[in-house]
Amino acid sequence: MPNPIQISVIIPTYRPGAYLWTCLDSLCRQTMPAERFEMIIILNGCNEPYTTEIAQYISAHPHHRFVVRQTDTAGVSHARNIGLDLCAGKYVAMVDDDDWLSPDYLALLWQKAAENSIVVTDVQLIDDVTGQERAYYLHDAFQTTFAKRPTFFTARSFFSTAWGKLIPMRVIAGDRFDTRFRLGEDALFMFTIARRVQTICATSPAAVYYVRERSGSASRSPLDYFSRAGILLRLACAYTTIWARHPRQYHFLFFVSRIVATLAKLFLIRYR
Repeated sequence: MPNPIQISVIIPTYRPGAYLWTCLDSLCRQTMPAERFEMIIILNGCNEPYTTEIAQYISAHPHHRFVVRQTDTAGVSHARNIGLDLCAGKYVAMVDDDDWLSPDYLALLWQKAAENSIVVTDVQLIDDVTGQERAYYLHDAFQTTFAKRPTFFTARSFFSTAWGKLIPMRVIAGDRFDTRFRLGEDALFMFTIARRVQTICATSPAAVYYVRERSGSASRSPLDYFSRAGILLRLACAYTTIWARHPRQYHFLFFVSRIVATLAKLFLIRYR
């Protein structure tokens, strides 16, 4: 009997609060048939009472497929790597545990799915205190990038995050997140797998990934100059190593843009 699961949704979570239930509720309310996707929850760096709370949530949603793993090792990259090893679907969607999705999110991604293509959605940044939408670079990029046929360079903003998109497992293959990094790991992973991507396309604006603007996350914690310089140097070395292994499979300008983007995020704008 063929595997009915098409999309594996990976959700890393660390000491989750009420926002995790909002995230999972948005997944359980998807218009895509429940048997066509699975939710892989990786509880990392903690155990009880969160394991029991997640089990209780799952028991209240018997018509959905959940896969849960607990690891004592904290870190979103390590958690995502565990999730990737567990995937039953042909495609992967990453979701952070404090974010949520529009009801048609998975269905609209699936409509555009192709084996060598990344499908991206609109992204909206929501202030956790006021509930108001705030300006966000990925929302702006979604409005402008796909007016013409996108290239890797014009669509480079969408390679800065692992979420907000559908990625074929065939594109990911054996690549995994680099667990040495706590900042910039998404963009590094996306650059790593980009050599297998042939096209980039977008869903209709009805598919929205909602980012919760929340204080205290790793991506917003202040860093001193020398810490940022150290991160930049290590990321630049990692990018260069990947490019040097497959120089003919990357457009050189796209490679350079990844290092420039890392520099800008670490020194010119608040890191997200």
